[in-house]
Amino acid sequence: MQAAGILLVRPDGSVLLQLRDDGAPTDANRWGIPGGLVNPGETPEDAARRELQEETGLAVDAELSLYWSGTTADRRLTAYVYCAATDAHPEDIVVGEGQAMEFVPADKVPGLRPPTVSQDPHPRAANIDVSRWCKITSTGQDFATSQ
Repeated sequence: MQAAGILLVRPDGSVLLQLRDDGAPTDANRWGIPGGLVNPGETPEDAARRELQEETGLAVDAELSLYWSGTTADRRLTAYVYCAATDAHPEDIVVGEGQAMEFVPADKVPGLRPPTVSQDPHPRAANIDVSRWCKITSTGQDFATSQ
């Protein structure tokens, strides 16, 4: 099986995180990036775009850059993480899945060095421990930037 997600980065370097809900099949009540399973006949990039639209109401029309790919620790999935720049604001987000969506400043996310994304079609990225970042639990972490 394959999964895909997007690191959506604002010009100020903040990244979009989703707080998964109680009923999520994996990582319930944890912060992560918007994403999900790749459907049959779908490319990982198409899946990442679809999942972003379904979960946030946001669309990325620009080319996505593959930021990271690999096998998950439990070896169940091959994951693809794409990176894209956005000028979206919190009020542009429609929470279609999960408990919350927040643009989070990098310094509020332990262990995060976010990608540096330009508006050109070939973003530049810094190193990030994606597996650690996507598994941060909501317990004790207050990422809310709009409250």
